[in-house]
Amino acid sequence: AEQLYKNDRGSWSFIAQTRLFGSSVLPLSISAKRDGPETVRIELTNLAGNTVGSLEHISVHSRLSDLHVMVAETFEAPVRSYTWRLVLPDGVVVDEANHQTAISEVLPI
Repeated sequence: AEQLYKNDRGSWSFIAQTRLFGSSVLPLSISAKRDGPETVRIELTNLAGNTVGSLEHISVHSRLSDLHVMVAETFEAPVRSYTWRLVLPDGVVVDEANHQTAISEVLPI
């Protein structure tokens, strides 16, 4: 864990949050639209279909773990002891198996 923290804080933060708060999660659907040559605007929608917010000018090369950290730091979950769990447009949940994947590889842009 210490080595991962030193080498890749985004991955460390993602793994720590998902392991610590694994059963207390709120799904958050994500989609992307280009807002620049190498950037996207990420739209965040809850299960009710309500827009929670958006993040602008996110590099298409950012990893899903980086996006997870940005969401957690920017948008507080409505229930304090819960954490957001990102869900891709195809229904796949962002987890340890795919968190290193670049946004451009999984979000239709």
